[in-house]
Amino acid sequence: VYPKVIFNFGNLDKSTKSHLKNVYACVAMEIIFAALGAAINCYLQSSVLHFGGLIGLFVFMYLTATSKDSAPPMKRIGYVSGLAGCLGLESSYLLNYVIAVDPSIIVTAFVRHQWCS
Repeated sequence: VYPKVIFNFGNLDKSTKSHLKNVYACVAMEIIFAALGAAINCYLQSSVLHFGGLIGLFVFMYLTATSKDSAPPMKRIGYVSGLAGCLGLESSYLLNYVIAVDPSIIVTAFVRHQWCS
């Protein structure tokens, strides 16, 4: 169905391939942290975790205000993971609603929420 050129990565440099591998690994890790945050908040159903969005906002502001050379890469990945977890905490309320309506559309609701927020 798809043209073969879409899956042809032979024309990319070695450094570009390495960068793309790191980017996709980071995206996969952040999806896992967001899912964990949502699962924790769905399980605990705690109103204390409402501050996840506020904490995430401060982490986001810190990441955008600092240069990439000011902190080690692993520390920045930790901050981004924390941000993803906070986004998962905040999106758990949408997931609770979707579970009450129709559990078969959880993935659609989660992806739509993440792209539109």
